Amino acid sequence: MSACWALQAAEKIAGQRVEHRNYCQAVERILNALGIAQPGEVVVVVGPSRVGKSRAVAQAVSRCVRLPVGSDGKPFVIVQAENASTLGAFSTKAFMQALCRAIEHPIYGMAEPDDPWGSRIHARLHRTPEAMLRDAVEHGLLLLGTRYLVVDEAHHVGYAGSNGANALAVLDSWKCMAHRTNTVLCLVGSYQLLDILARAPHLLGRQRLIEFPRYRANDSEDIKAFGQILQAWSTLFRFDDPQTTLRSWRRLLFTHSFGCIGHLSKWLRSTLGEISAGKLNAVTESLLRSTRHPASQEAAIAAEIEAGELAISRSDLPVVARSNDTPRKTSRKPFQRATRRFDIDGRR
Repeated sequence: MSACWALQAAEKIAGQRVEHRNYCQAVERILNALGIAQPGEVVVVVGPSRVGKSRAVAQAVSRCVRLPVGSDGKPFVIVQAENASTLGAFSTKAFMQALCRAIEHPIYGMAEPDDPWGSRIHARLHRTPEAMLRDAVEHGLLLLGTRYLVVDEAHHVGYAGSNGANALAVLDSWKCMAHRTNTVLCLVGSYQLLDILARAPHLLGRQRLIEFPRYRANDSEDIKAFGQILQAWSTLFRFDDPQTTLRSWRRLLFTHSFGCIGHLSKWLRSTLGEISAGKLNAVTESLLRSTRHPASQEAAIAAEIEAGELAISRSDLPVVARSNDTPRKTSRKPFQRATRRFDIDGRR
């Protein structure tokens, strides 16, 4: 097969972990935030989707708790917040079940050797009340000496029922659990998480916000760092012209990957897949253009990123309550009660 090199290149890109500038800086900032955080406090990591947040947090938290070989316990636990309920809603019970699996609870988190399909443990979890699962999780975190509890994809709590207050209640319960178990809570998610946190009064003043940003086209240093990534991956590709590299299409790749390495990786792997399917010999600009995101998806991704970056840029501004009513002018002195007029028989 003439294009088998393309599949091999796609596999290498998928498995390769590029230590690029923004990633390394994000790891160091997360490491610092986790290192100084006290039990019950919250570290929030946000950024565009597919920018590398999950891997950066996993690397940072593992560096925080370097243990000798053979040590017992789980100094950190990473769990993903999934929409596992009916119609894609977020389920707090399903989340507790996932935490039981993450801490490898002997009763609620691990199937017996003679139950490879996990039928018995699934039935047990189904009939166990959520409160009992939560108690099991909290006891397990204390027993294991867990220091960091990382909730990935935390923005999914926004789908906890149709009422927005449900998401706030979930976040508040996670904060309480972290306080009771002497753990630092680390929430990882897209920029959507910012809107939820802004309405969570019990988390205000208890959180440290870390942004893992994308590379931006208006920053010369960002363009340079992005070009270095393209140069590194160019060695996996074949081109019609020996002088051509992925950097030859830097503007195209930068624009339609939004400066996010995850989007770039997926795009390049899609291109390599087309090369393999068509038994082509080299990558071309027309092939790159044909395998990028559809315009409708690009517009949605761009809108989410721009809204999130705007929210981050305004995060240092005081929160002002909004009202549709224009306040009326008054001549009363401060803290002076307004006069109330009553009609006869006590009716206003």
